[in-house]
Amino acid sequence: MKTNTKQDIILFEEMASNAHVALNIMQYDGWILKFSEGHTNRANSVSMIYPSTISVNEKIKNCENIYSEQNLPCVFKLTDGDEQMMKLLIERGYMLIQKVVVNPDYRRKGYGKLLCKALMSKGKSDGAKTAWLQVVQTNEGAYKLYDGLGFKKVYTYRYLKKEL
Repeated sequence: MKTNTKQDIILFEEMASNAHVALNIMQYDGWILKFSEGHTNRANSVSMIYPSTISVNEKIKNCENIYSEQNLPCVFKLTDGDEQMMKLLIERGYMLIQKVVVNPDYRRKGYGKLLCKALMSKGKSDGAKTAWLQVVQTNEGAYKLYDGLGFKKVYTYRYLKKEL
């Protein structure tokens, strides 16, 4: 089953939300705000699932205020097709580091660290205040690299696949 339509994403996001229920949930003009005292991003984040009527910039600001009142960072969960939202969040100081790959012949020579520091420096100069990343669970070298840069593992996730 190929899943790449907005309807497919909505369906899977709804199922994921029901499978990993937050302690508190708030519906906000098509967005779902989840709160669980800071335990995992998945249960403490904003999911932008449905269409909305309020301006996006106003909603982002309101979400930041709502999470601040809970003493939580405001985390947005982005899915495929959220490129415009990613641009808006980056403009507001959010940063995502992904797909950092060093050629196997050049690993363990400090290039990954230099690359990540350059990315974070650029993000900071562009106004980013927060950075997050994802790492394949079996990539021990990446865990060591990111730990040395001050990142901490917050949660893990798995994929379940039904063979055709």
